Amino acid sequence: QLYHNNDLRFSTTGYGATVFGTTETQKLNVTGISTFEGNIDANGNLDVDGQTELDDVSITGVTTALGLVNININASQSTSNPLLLQNSAAAGTASNPDVVKLAFGSQGSVKASIRADVYGNGAMTFHTNNDTEKLRITAAGVLKIERGSATDTALEINTTATTGACRIKFNESGTTKSQIAYSHANDQLEIIGATGNSLAFFSGGSQVWNIDTNGHLLPNSAGAVNIGSATEEIGDIFIADDKSVQIGNSQDLKIFHDSSANNNVI
Repeated sequence: QLYHNNDLRFSTTGYGATVFGTTETQKLNVTGISTFEGNIDANGNLDVDGQTELDDVSITGVTTALGLVNININASQSTSNPLLLQNSAAAGTASNPDVVKLAFGSQGSVKASIRADVYGNGAMTFHTNNDTEKLRITAAGVLKIERGSATDTALEINTTATTGACRIKFNESGTTKSQIAYSHANDQLEIIGATGNSLAFFSGGSQVWNIDTNGHLLPNSAGAVNIGSATEEIGDIFIADDKSVQIGNSQDLKIFHDSSANNNVI
């Protein structure tokens, strides 16, 4: 045992060593299971080869920018948390939920961060632009984009593919029900309903049009919506041979084209 001013500073038991108070080290190699209950100020290298519990680590010796920093995790053993960042001293509150934070920036100025909201069921937030929240994944899995007063692009998907399609899929119990896709092969935007699924269009909070599984365009209810208006007429309508325009609930008035007789019937 070593004492300083009658205070115990260092003791050994078997192969273990206990350091009391503040310890400054140029290089510390830890090969066993070690517990650090106080602060660690590492002015040199800190190599941890074994299982180490760190309550507070402060690295103050590095004053120049590092070209590369690697954290290598050996997860060959069965473990559910290869790398775990947690705040065991705080559970979070409604007004201050972000108690685990990974921050990026310069000394005293955080520019971006990734935060874990551990209040309630938890959420993950991503902060940029001087640490302003821009993206949130809620506990229910809802993706929220916070744009403030920005008026330009909100979501951008980049690809270099020239075949196939870039897709946003909507699955139900593992089965794809519908998709929004950009087809590289056809150079077009595609709205895709799976077999047996129709497409519905809503306006003002209510469904107004429906495209059924056969591709027919149908109003949500008879006579409810118009195509064009008295002041905003549509252009030409092209109808195939042997087809008709049928008017009235009973379709008792028809405008019909008979291709075999080459005449028109009203």
